[in-house]
Amino acid sequence: MRFKTRNQAPLRHNEYKQFKMIPKVRKRKRIPVLSMLIISIPFFAILNMIFLENNINNEDIEMTQQIVKMFSDGARKMLGKEIEEEEEDVDTKVSIVILTYNQQETFPGLLTSMTTQIQLQNIELIVVDNGCLPETKAIVDNVSNQTTEGEEETNMMAIKYLPLCNNPGYAIGNNEGVKIANEESQYILLLNDDIVIEDETFVRRMVDLAIAKKNAAAVGCMLLTADGEEIIEAGSIVWNDGSAAGFGRGSKDFEQTQFSYTRPVDYVSGACLLVDKDVFTSYGGFDNVNFPNYYEDTDLQMHIQHDLKKQVWLQPFAVAYHDEHGSFGSDDSKKMMKQGHKIFKTKWASELAEHHVPPPFPLIEYEQQLAFLRASDLRARDPNKANILYIDERVPNKSQGAGFGRAFDNLSMLAELGHRITVTKVDENASKSWCDMKCRNKLLSLGIEVVYSDWYDFAESRAGFYDIVLVSRPSTLKKIHGLLRTLYKMYPFSLIYDCEALWY
Repeated sequence: MRFKTRNQAPLRHNEYKQFKMIPKVRKRKRIPVLSMLIISIPFFAILNMIFLENNINNEDIEMTQQIVKMFSDGARKMLGKEIEEEEEDVDTKVSIVILTYNQQETFPGLLTSMTTQIQLQNIELIVVDNGCLPETKAIVDNVSNQTTEGEEETNMMAIKYLPLCNNPGYAIGNNEGVKIANEESQYILLLNDDIVIEDETFVRRMVDLAIAKKNAAAVGCMLLTADGEEIIEAGSIVWNDGSAAGFGRGSKDFEQTQFSYTRPVDYVSGACLLVDKDVFTSYGGFDNVNFPNYYEDTDLQMHIQHDLKKQVWLQPFAVAYHDEHGSFGSDDSKKMMKQGHKIFKTKWASELAEHHVPPPFPLIEYEQQLAFLRASDLRARDPNKANILYIDERVPNKSQGAGFGRAFDNLSMLAELGHRITVTKVDENASKSWCDMKCRNKLLSLGIEVVYSDWYDFAESRAGFYDIVLVSRPSTLKKIHGLLRTLYKMYPFSLIYDCEALWY
């Protein structure tokens, strides 16, 4: 179910100008059922753009009603429970498995960076050595003897060393490493030996997201090239032909909003993969029979998504720099990837056909961009969820007054129900200090995209992407009402109007 007007297929980009509107509200003889729906105080009204031609269908009405009903109990309610600040977890144990093969350049730095991680006492490090060079063992011994000074005590990181000198490959090597992990570990973090992590919060950010998202079974990081110049992936997409694409690959603008918020994705690279230990072991680890070196990570995450009905999330606040294919060499990598793709496509043929979308490359550039954007977030292509553009005077901040705390809670409710949300503002004079870094990080961590650029230019650039435009406050609607009409000419959507309070 995707939001469309009754009996009307989605308009292509070059057909937008052909769509016609009824110019005056008073000329409409029959008002759609949703156009005047009022729910409790503060008033919350749905206006289905009654000045527009064509009614929305029953499925769209049902979806929009579901979203509206969440607001009926007023602020500070989330699915019948009071909204509470999330407490940081301090006891979760993590086993980090690093598979190495004769890597002398980045490997020492990676090991050392592990000893600086926050909550070091809850982390153990397992080094699986597929090369068994004396130099590798010396690096491990050197780091094992290092200590880090905490505020109250000196912590020694537990390091286990597992030599597999016959080089059994990526899948078997990691599986063997997980077998010797601490029984109390809830998560396994798999890291390539050719990555460099950004800071001491890396592991903590990955784990915090896994805990916060109740249906998450795995979390990945933002991967940049080794020189930090380009994105390798901000989450990845699996198309219905079994091919894959790293979202954002090649982009040099890391600050683009579509890369900067947490979200559920098809899969994340095994170069940096946090996975629930029970999920990993119950599947038997990586399928080393079919995928000894490539597609084993994608196969596991297809199992998570389709067999277990759980999710894989991207954590963009955890950044790693990756010497892509440095462990194998580009020629060997291409050969192994081609072989893995063939087996993968056969194994998951049914799921690929039913749940994944086709590669968008035959489309025009604009439609390609929307297709990539929709495929990059599982919520955006879920027919039972809505893509929502939320427009307010300012970006909602829980610590501010004037109803912005309530607005923040409303967004939390929408995110909790699994809808994809973009937040933007119309007050050009409102600086980023209104919603400071702490405020923005809360929204981004909820899986909400935050946009500070001109709202209309942004909305126009994504015409056809959003099912619902949710406008908060009379002052906001008054400012943008005419421009919303213009946007509707490009592509139909449902409009939800939140009065926020009783206005006179």
